[in-house]
Amino acid sequence: MKFGIISDTHYHPFTAFAKQDGLINSRLQIAMDETRKAAVHMKDAGCTALYHCGDIFHVRGRVAPSVLNPVADLFKEIAEELGMPIFALAGNHDLEFENSNRIGNSGTALTGDGITVVSDEPFFQPVHNVLMIPWHAKQKDLLATIEAWLKEAPARFGVKAEEVTLMIHAPSTRSSLAYRITVSIQTCWLALASRTSSLVTTTTSSAFVLACSL
Repeated sequence: MKFGIISDTHYHPFTAFAKQDGLINSRLQIAMDETRKAAVHMKDAGCTALYHCGDIFHVRGRVAPSVLNPVADLFKEIAEELGMPIFALAGNHDLEFENSNRIGNSGTALTGDGITVVSDEPFFQPVHNVLMIPWHAKQKDLLATIEAWLKEAPARFGVKAEEVTLMIHAPSTRSSLAYRITVSIQTCWLALASRTSSLVTTTTSSAFVLACSL
């Protein structure tokens, strides 16, 4: 079963190298157009869902209506017209508070038919065997959440850890603490599961990540 992954779209009306001829900022429009192209490419490749690994929006704790509404329309179009359900994590840029929660997640406003936004608890998608872990500001809390889920997964969901693809939002640069956290999570996952399981993390760049998994 194939699925597509994008991340770090950072939808925002950036002013540098942008124009404002109409109601939608030109750079925002480009980002949305590229998201649509990615979704179409996924569909053509046989993917049955689109996963977003966080940092949907750019400004932490504040999203302009002129950004939120067009993005909501885009997500609805992908879910309904393309028939590609969307599952989205919150990144640190999407959150008002330190840790992920529904109230402080700007992505919550995108929730609708075929659009699931993961905010409070780990979310398991059994069709693709994908586990999405919400943002934790502290490494120990994130690792504890992963460990707890792995322990209960066989009895609760009937799957082995090595059959699951783990998705988290962990912006990583080699010089930052975030990078070391990501490496620790990879080590933890491989120790608790087998090396055939998958770890999908994000990067700090605004480039799209597109992948299809069998």
